[in-house]
Amino acid sequence: MTWLSWINMVATGSLFVHAVCVINRMTRRTNHIFRVAYVILGVGSIAAVLGPFYGYLHPQFGEVLINIGAALALIV
Repeated sequence: MTWLSWINMVATGSLFVHAVCVINRMTRRTNHIFRVAYVILGVGSIAAVLGPFYGYLHPQFGEVLINIGAALALIV
C-alpha cells in the first residue's frame, strides 16, 4: 500500500470514531437529518478504511484531502 492509502485510512478511521461518539451523544430530540448525516459519515468511513483490503490501493489525492479536511473540521 502507498503512503497515501495509510494517510487516508487514518483520516477516515478518525472520522468513524468521531461519528460513533457523536451518535452516542444523541438524544430523542436530536434532528433526524443530523442523525442520518452522521450515520452516512460513519458508513462511508468504514468503506474507505476497508477499501484497501478489497483491492482499492490507490486513492485519488483529492479524496485524501477531502477526508483529511473533513476530519479536521469535525474533530477540531
